[in-house]
Amino acid sequence: MTYATVSIEPGSMEALAITARDLRVMHYTGRSVSRGYGRDKVTSYRSGVQTELGDIELSQWQALMRDIIRRSGELKLLEQLTEWELETTPWIHTRKDAEQRALEAFANRWFDNPSHRDFTAFNQKYRPEALQQNHTNNERKEPL
Repeated sequence: MTYATVSIEPGSMEALAITARDLRVMHYTGRSVSRGYGRDKVTSYRSGVQTELGDIELSQWQALMRDIIRRSGELKLLEQLTEWELETTPWIHTRKDAEQRALEAFANRWFDNPSHRDFTAFNQKYRPEALQQNHTNNERKEPL
C-alpha cells in the first residue's frame, strides 16, 4: 500500500489492469491546494480516497469504479445498490450520496458475503439466485 497521490485515467492501459478490490476505500482524504502568491493566491480543497493503490482524487476514483462496473457488465447491480442505499440508509438523502455508497459497496462486494448484515435482505430483493447459490454451497460443505 502506498500513501502517495495517484492519478489513473479511466480507459487507460493502466486502468484496465485495476480491479474493484484494488479500489476499496480505506478512508477518505482531503487537502488544501494553493495556487499563486500574495494577493493573487487562490486556495481550493481536494477530496479523495485512500486505496491499496494510493490516494486517488474522488471523482477519478468514481470514474474508475464505474469503468470497472461497466466492463464487468454489472451496471444493473450498481443501480440496485444505489436504490438499496436510498431505501435503507437513513442519512442518505441524495442520489449522488447513495451512488457513492453503492460504488464503495461494489468495491467491497458485501452483497456476495453471507456474513454481511444486509446480504440476505438485499439478495432476497434483487438477486434471489445468489441466495440459492449460497444455500447450495452451504449444503455441500456439511458433513455426511
